[in-house]
Amino acid sequence: MYISFLVFALGLLASPALAGTTCSIEINSLLYHYGECTYSKTLSTDQTWSIQIGQKTEGDTLGYWVLLLENSDGVYEGHWNGAYGVSRAHNYLYEVEKIDDCWVGETSRICLDVPFGDVPNYTINREGQTPANNTLEANINGARHVIQSESWAGLFPQKIGPTEDLDGDGQPETIIELSHGGNGSSGQLAVVSYREDEFFHIVNEQPVPNGWGGYRLVEHGEETVIRVYDSAQGVGNVEEWESQTDYALRDGELVELIEWFNSAKPITVMELTAKEVREAPGQTKSLQFDLNLDGEVDTITCSYWERWGSLSCEIQHGGSDQASTRICKRFAITNRVVEGFVVLACD
Repeated sequence: MYISFLVFALGLLASPALAGTTCSIEINSLLYHYGECTYSKTLSTDQTWSIQIGQKTEGDTLGYWVLLLENSDGVYEGHWNGAYGVSRAHNYLYEVEKIDDCWVGETSRICLDVPFGDVPNYTINREGQTPANNTLEANINGARHVIQSESWAGLFPQKIGPTEDLDGDGQPETIIELSHGGNGSSGQLAVVSYREDEFFHIVNEQPVPNGWGGYRLVEHGEETVIRVYDSAQGVGNVEEWESQTDYALRDGELVELIEWFNSAKPITVMELTAKEVREAPGQTKSLQFDLNLDGEVDTITCSYWERWGSLSCEIQHGGSDQASTRICKRFAITNRVVEGFVVLACD
């Protein structure tokens, strides 16, 4: 192949400036480099790109490096030097596909801007046949680890949450959202603390409940707490309550500080609750009210949704064929008017 012969003849690209970045060079499942790199990108006369990514060294040479040559169809062909410090890319990597910041082939994976530093990068491996096979992985400067706990039996990692030093000891904690795949609960939360030297500790061996309203990190005095927002939802649920629960990391343990319940209930003109609709004939009930104050009565029809223990409410304005749907625990018509429309509450 002519373009490959050209690579072998030229060796390292002559470039006036090699930008500094981070990269990873993985060939045949072996990680040859992860860390500081040089990167250059040159546009050829035929409007295709030649990209050089190489391991930075203390001298003027590169350690391991890769040359990626774009074909006219947008597909890249990869070449690498194969041995540390060699100045020519004599080893062919075949075709590689550009995926985000990586070039991926059957035997190679070259990535730019990889996370590098004192904070691990967490990912969820979703290569299993079902989400139940998800695994949590941590990458700290190229060293990959699988993190698991016996207390996660029946649960699987679903989402990576924020990273922050929760207890002020200088070590980063990361929240991991766990799920059992059903809709009977809102899932669980686990906290993983990185203790340096590739040492990871699951702070709460028993996960704590997540909330249907999610969670967020809140500054509370001199510490950062995890505030969980929950409400009565899930299969067959007709209760009505809202709560906020604060958790803090103290002396290496995740402790529940306090749980609040909302004692307030909005004043409304009329309303429907999940409980009364579930007990109604056909588990359906309607409200009629002039919602846009045009003199015509509008209809709101709510049905009980067993799967989520909630209402599915369809709003039909008089004289219109279009209907809108809202999912609520309680649907209410308030006594407030904004820009000519009665304000509706969907809790």
